[in-house]
Amino acid sequence: MAQTRTAPQWQAAAGGAKEFDVASVRQNKSDDKAKSNVPLTAGKTYVPNGGVFSATNQSLFTYILFAYKVRLNEAWDQWKRLPQWARTDSFDIQAKTEDHGLVERRRRHRPSY
Repeated sequence: MAQTRTAPQWQAAAGGAKEFDVASVRQNKSDDKAKSNVPLTAGKTYVPNGGVFSATNQSLFTYILFAYKVRLNEAWDQWKRLPQWARTDSFDIQAKTEDHGLVERRRRHRPSY
């Protein structure tokens, strides 16, 4: 008999299970300037962009702050717990989905720690 899996509360709050149609994550060892097509901040400054997320030369720490809407005054606790590579190594993320509101809905609910 198959078990029924209940979605976690954070997933239900984000509108259910959602996935990108295509996603790529690659380490970036260049000295190029960090950039993204959306502001990677904790605020509500996300601008709809047709279901595309593109960020270049950002640290994992930056992506965590963005994904979980961590405010800068709360960031130090997270910073101290991460391994050095997560603070200093850079990565590029390119993702596309037909669900144009996916990125913002995934950011809406901030899990409790």
